Amino acid sequence: MRNWRSRHAAGHRSFDPRRPLQRPDAQQTPNSPGEIFLQAASSVAPPSHEGDFFAAPPARQFISQGVAARIVFNFRQILLWLLAVLCIMSFVVLGWVLIEFAKHEKDPCDVPLALYVKVWVVLWVFGVWKKDFYKCLLRWSPEEGTPPLRVRIVDLIHIGIVHTWVAVGIYWVGSSQQCSNTAPELFTAVKWWVHLQAVVLLTGCLAIVASRCLLYWLQRNSELDVGVDASVLVARTMDEVKFDLSNPQLLDEKGRAQQCSVCYEQFDSQHTMRKTACGHIFHEKCLVRWYESNAARRKPTCPLCRADLIDQSSYGSVMA
Repeated sequence: MRNWRSRHAAGHRSFDPRRPLQRPDAQQTPNSPGEIFLQAASSVAPPSHEGDFFAAPPARQFISQGVAARIVFNFRQILLWLLAVLCIMSFVVLGWVLIEFAKHEKDPCDVPLALYVKVWVVLWVFGVWKKDFYKCLLRWSPEEGTPPLRVRIVDLIHIGIVHTWVAVGIYWVGSSQQCSNTAPELFTAVKWWVHLQAVVLLTGCLAIVASRCLLYWLQRNSELDVGVDASVLVARTMDEVKFDLSNPQLLDEKGRAQQCSVCYEQFDSQHTMRKTACGHIFHEKCLVRWYESNAARRKPTCPLCRADLIDQSSYGSVMA
């Protein structure tokens, strides 16, 4: 009671719900929306350019070349170990499938499991001895460099058949209603094989996507030179040398053609030669392989003098 009287004596009026609330220090209550907007705008303090919001963004922190090279190396090691595990499992399951196929080839089944196994054997034989097939039938070997159009077409056909045959196997195994009873051993082996190959193909696709994403990220956030085609880089940054026995750089002390320091084969007119920034001459295909094998771990250097393999002034034009 005393508190109420003291507040009333100090000038506080009783609460009237019909009267709108008003701050004691308010000068004038705005009536229109324009007045409300102007009053709100005038009450906001002007922004200060000394704060963090208007400060210049920090400079991009690039990953050092050593760290980026270690990331690429570890990523490749993980892929190699994963590939090795999947290959071992594939060989084991394939052996199991072949054993069951030899025992139960004639068992009745509502889907052609025997035909499925035979086609897989043909695809595997072609994949293992693919290089020999190319040499004998297509007259091309991987040592010649970039594969011609006919080789790439055959590769695409082989990859398409493998993916299609995996899908066919998944459909046959899923739609079969009698094989699990009439040929259970062969059906179980083929079922394991189909699912394993599906995992292998899915892992390969994910690895390709992850590799592309990693290379793209390293190109933007590191100082490592990745994602550049080695053959294009060598061709655009190094001068081609024509085979001419009158050129003293191509001759040894006895007047014979010198050898490439990478492959130890003599220079001839059948192979393209390139001259590095430090002045040494090698086969173009040898330089490409040398660059690809050394670009991920460290900065590629000359096989002879260990100088920079690529001239940095000419490298910028290739990246552009």
